[in-house]
Amino acid sequence: MLVRIRRSKTDQTGRREYVAVPFASHFSVCPATMARRWCDARRTGPMFRAIDRHGRPGRRLGVDAVTRNVVRPVIGELLVVDGLPVDPAPYSSHSLRAGFVTEARAHEVPDARIARHTRHAAAGQRRGGILDVYDRPHDLFERPALDPSWW
Repeated sequence: MLVRIRRSKTDQTGRREYVAVPFASHFSVCPATMARRWCDARRTGPMFRAIDRHGRPGRRLGVDAVTRNVVRPVIGELLVVDGLPVDPAPYSSHSLRAGFVTEARAHEVPDARIARHTRHAAAGQRRGGILDVYDRPHDLFERPALDPSWW
């Protein structure tokens, strides 16, 4: 599925960039399938909108609404560390982007492909580049800078 981004912080002129969303292996968790169902039911307007208590779509969702209605409830309900729920307060919609970059890097996806998907201005280098602000090291002991064989 191709999602058209009509306007964004990095595209103020409305050049209309696109982001590819592939189909997942199981339909119940597939964002492309869910989006297709939503679009079949609602032919016009923005995809991400507020829904009133009667199930009617309203205006376009803002970043704060995604944080309030998606990110924090999911983290509050699902994320548990050492048997205790994680406080959702420090997480925001931006955490989704950071988590995506971290996970993609953990799977050794090239930075240029990640930057294209996240629509960063430039991919930069593996270290010291634009994506490094999202680096959440997962492999510190797998490939340490200080190799134990040196001792």
